[in-house]
Amino acid sequence: MNKLNASRLAVLEGKWYPSQKSRRNTSIRELFDFLCNIKFSDSQSYHYEMFNDEHAFHEIVQRLKKQNGIHCIYVAAHGSEQGIHGANGDCISLQKIDEAISSSDIDRGRFHGIYFGSCLFGQHSTLEQLLYGNKKITWVAGYGKEIDFIKSSALDLIFWHHYLMQEGTPLSRIKNTSNWLNSAVSGLINDLDFRVYCWDERTNDYTVKLVGK
Repeated sequence: MNKLNASRLAVLEGKWYPSQKSRRNTSIRELFDFLCNIKFSDSQSYHYEMFNDEHAFHEIVQRLKKQNGIHCIYVAAHGSEQGIHGANGDCISLQKIDEAISSSDIDRGRFHGIYFGSCLFGQHSTLEQLLYGNKKITWVAGYGKEIDFIKSSALDLIFWHHYLMQEGTPLSRIKNTSNWLNSAVSGLINDLDFRVYCWDERTNDYTVKLVGK
């Protein structure tokens, strides 16, 4: 496998501070550089892009979905109960996100899971709708409240460290990761209102909450 795709992960990031108001150039990218350097001995063994608005987000997701090698997406951006925010600050609604994920007919690079590193977007109804709207996705994760950047980044790092260590089917990987999180960092999970849902056709209602209240 090409080292550039060793993690099979794409990181899509908005902008945390408007450039005209702050000189800060905060990015989650260094976190994944560190993770992939430890895991794969190559800090560039994942895909990274920034998105400006809903059109850029849609184009990126559609392009990645057609590629054979990207299985999971981590979205890092400001969020609200209505959606996430691109670099230009505009809200990208749940409907637009659902359309971006669902509208491709090409299944060759199907996604296994999507993780939203955003405040408030990980509501129960939001995560369930994303699963029901696209049966090809096995799991979704997100935060249900406004979150501390440092604490959530720590949980993000812990999650991906354990998920990337797992082997097997997407369902077994997310269940094993979730079980470990529930036993090891339950306090942090509750503090951040972190949730993971999966799609399991063996259950009566198909969607199963693996992590969270």
